[in-house]
Amino acid sequence: MNYIAANLLFHAEETLAFWLFEHLFKKFQIRDLYIASTTNFIDFLIFFLDNLDFPGLSKHLQLIDMLIMIHLPDLYSHLVKNM
Repeated sequence: MNYIAANLLFHAEETLAFWLFEHLFKKFQIRDLYIASTTNFIDFLIFFLDNLDFPGLSKHLQLIDMLIMIHLPDLYSHLVKNM
C-alpha cells in the first residue's frame, strides 16, 4: 500500500494523491485485499493468529488465475503442472 501511495505522492500534490489513492481503492476494490473476513477486533486477532483469511485477496487471485488461463494457456498449463 505504501508503494502505491509513494508513487502517487511523487507524481501529484498531496491532496490530489489522496483522492487518487481513494479512487483506486474504490474502483479496483483494493481495500478488499486488506480486510479479513471478521470485523470484531478480538475475533480478528484470534483468527489472525490461527490463519490468514482475506476473502478480497482470494477474489483477486482467482481473477488473476482466470486471466492467465484465458490469455496465456501455455503458462497456465505449466504452472498447474508444476504446482
